[in-house]
Amino acid sequence: MIHPRSALGRALPLALLALLSACQSEKVGEFFNPPQEVQAHSEFRISGLPALAYPNLVSSASVEGGQARVDGNGPGYMDLQFFPITSADALDSTDAASARQSQYRAPDLSGIDFSTQFAFLVAHPELSGYAAMTSGQYATFFSTVKVAYLDDRVVVHLDASRLGNINPITALGSPWAGKLYTLERRGRTQLEVKLYENRYRFTLVPDTAPPMAP
Repeated sequence: MIHPRSALGRALPLALLALLSACQSEKVGEFFNPPQEVQAHSEFRISGLPALAYPNLVSSASVEGGQARVDGNGPGYMDLQFFPITSADALDSTDAASARQSQYRAPDLSGIDFSTQFAFLVAHPELSGYAAMTSGQYATFFSTVKVAYLDDRVVVHLDASRLGNINPITALGSPWAGKLYTLERRGRTQLEVKLYENRYRFTLVPDTAPPMAP
């Protein structure tokens, strides 16, 4: 006679078993190494949405209607932008150009040892200027960053919220302001960002230009 527990074990798909094992391992890892809040090392203000020259998103997973969805789409929030910066020249050059104007301040990557560290950028539209005033929309943003280290990756717990209203047109036409956090790599090559029920996996391998077309 087959023991009921053995039959149930064989009936579970291997993928589900692997997922359960990974979740259990993650909970154990964070129990012994709970996320610690980190403080930003600098702030910046630029004319538009911050961007990377070479995006380093690997995958994303989100929960919609109680169902998990996994795909390669990046974070698509109109009032939040976040990503790791893994080299001193990874930011889009247009950001640096706009920041030369006196009212802007470029993200400061000086003092970061990219061989052992990386920068984590968090930004929101700045809704206190002319665009916000004429639209009648004002908003204040709040963000906190906590970090934990699992065996195979760095895990950032990002908490972001907004007080006030916003629409896509206002966000698009506003400057963006944010903070940079300097985080240790500790030998990891992957970053996972947890935001609400969503997870985003990035590579921490330094950005490189795409191969030239033949």
